[in-house]
Amino acid sequence: MIFMKKIILILLPIVLISLCSYLPDLQLPFLTGNTQIASIDSGSPDLFLNAETTSADIKGGRSVQVIFELGNKQNYNLNNVKLVVYDHPCFVSGEPLPAFNKTDCGNGGTLRANQSCIWSWRWDSDTSDMDRQCSIKFLVTYEAKNSIYQDIAILPETEYIQRQLAKTLSNIPVRSSSAAGPLNVYLTFSEPQPFIANESGYGMYINYNNAGNGFFGNMSGKINLTAPDNIENLSCANYSKSGSILTLNKKLDFINGRSVPTNCNFSTISAPTLNIRSLSIGVDYTYTLYNSISITVRGTNVH
Repeated sequence: MIFMKKIILILLPIVLISLCSYLPDLQLPFLTGNTQIASIDSGSPDLFLNAETTSADIKGGRSVQVIFELGNKQNYNLNNVKLVVYDHPCFVSGEPLPAFNKTDCGNGGTLRANQSCIWSWRWDSDTSDMDRQCSIKFLVTYEAKNSIYQDIAILPETEYIQRQLAKTLSNIPVRSSSAAGPLNVYLTFSEPQPFIANESGYGMYINYNNAGNGFFGNMSGKINLTAPDNIENLSCANYSKSGSILTLNKKLDFINGRSVPTNCNFSTISAPTLNIRSLSIGVDYTYTLYNSISITVRGTNVH
C-alpha cells in the first residue's frame, strides 16, 4: 500500500500537466485580493448592470481593476450602447486620464436580446497622506425602439343601447399592450369604450411616464401614432399629421417621472356592426443613466 501511494504521488504531477495541455485558454478577468462584486440597479427595465473590483479598499499608489458588465433584459435590440467613466478621482497617477469611453458593446454597439458585454481596465491610484473615499462616476446611454397598441371599439347606436340595457357593454373585448422599456406611453379616453358609431367629440389623452431613473433625449419626432380606419378626424396637440400618422413635434419634459399628457379629439365612422381596430404607437428613444461605485484609497501616513 505504501508503495502504491508513492507511485500515485509521482504520477499525479505528470497527469495534471498533461491535463492542462487539453484545457481551453480561458480569458478570465484578473481579480485578486478582497474582491467586491456589486449588482447595481441600472435604473432601467432594459438593462442589468454588474460591477466588480479587485478590492473596495486599497493603499495609495497601488492599482485596482474594475470590470463592468451590461446586459439586455428585453427581447428587442439596444443600439449605440455606450459606457463612459467621466470622473475617476484618486486614479490620475500624475496625468489626468481621459474619459473611459467604450462603444463596442455587443455587435458593434448593439446588444441583442439576452446578450451582454464586459469591459475592464486597471488604474494606478495616486498617493495622499489621508484616507479618501473615491466615487468613480459613469454613465450608460443607449437607443431602443418599442411599440404598443390600443384597441378602438365602436358600435352602432341601436346595438349600443341594447347592450347598455342588458349590461353587456363590458363584455366586448378591448385589448391593449404596454411598453416594456422605461418610456411608458398609454392612452385614456373621455368616455369608456365601446364608442358609438358615427359620433364626434370624443376625447383621447396620450400619457407619458418615465419608469426608470434615467433621462430621455429629445423625443420630438420620436413618437408616432397610426390611427385605425374606424376613427377619423384625429387631431392631437403638439402632433403633426400626415395621412393616418401623427408625429410628436415637441420636447417632452418629465417631472417626478411624468410629462404633461397630450389632448386629442376624434370622430367615429359609421358601422353596421361591432367594429374593433387597433391604434398603434411607435416609440424611438435615447436613454441615459448615471451611476457610481466607491473605492477607499488609504493614506500613506495613516496606516
